[in-house]
Amino acid sequence: MVRTEDVNIACAVSDNCESEEAIFYTNGFYSLTTSLDANFVSDFSKKTNKKYEKSYTPIKTLSSLIEQTKYKETPIDFLTIDAEGHDFNIICSLDFSTYHPRVIAIESHFRLLSEVLESPVYKMLTEKSYDLVAWHGYTLLFANKEIQDKLRTVNSEA
Repeated sequence: MVRTEDVNIACAVSDNCESEEAIFYTNGFYSLTTSLDANFVSDFSKKTNKKYEKSYTPIKTLSSLIEQTKYKETPIDFLTIDAEGHDFNIICSLDFSTYHPRVIAIESHFRLLSEVLESPVYKMLTEKSYDLVAWHGYTLLFANKEIQDKLRTVNSEA
């Protein structure tokens, strides 16, 4: 194993964990586009002509997953979420009173700034004192106040 410090947990992550299993959609064992979001998969399937099958997996919140690992007491420097239409549900499953990622990268399929500013992800993270500091392709980068202050200091010294 190359990355011996990695922790791999095979399950879905969501804020909706009313049952112990979740339905997910996949087009094969090595599918690069697997999702819990039936609408996302339907749209993607129409664009690519790929067939998706329904399957089942355990489901947990992001906070409960972290708490199961040796990293439960470790600060999060960088959290990245790319979940094919389920990104908002995942970020909602993080207990921000316990975990405060310094930087969050999260997928968004909005192309216009006005759409991003109206998105649930943007509104939720700005309410939690994060700022949108960069945007590349489908990925939005948010920074907490600590990183924002460091960015201001670097910019003022330049």
